[in-house]
Amino acid sequence: MDAAISSFRYGAARPEFCCRLGFNFLQKNDMVSAIFWYKLAYLHNEIAFHYRPEDLKIINNKRCLEAIWGIDAVE
Repeated sequence: MDAAISSFRYGAARPEFCCRLGFNFLQKNDMVSAIFWYKLAYLHNEIAFHYRPEDLKIINNKRCLEAIWGIDAVE
């Protein structure tokens, strides 16, 4: 979790770090905070997907986040 928080010193939130924070709060049963971080990860990833729809890392992130939210995944 420290690495995820430290990443904010270097720039805007990245989906990977938002997911780590979301998972951390999920493990602590803090659902409100977990949902916040997972939603932020999803929004950031959707923006990235808009600009780089063929990027396999972004597609993988999209699939993982959509599985969490129960959204139909990218084909």
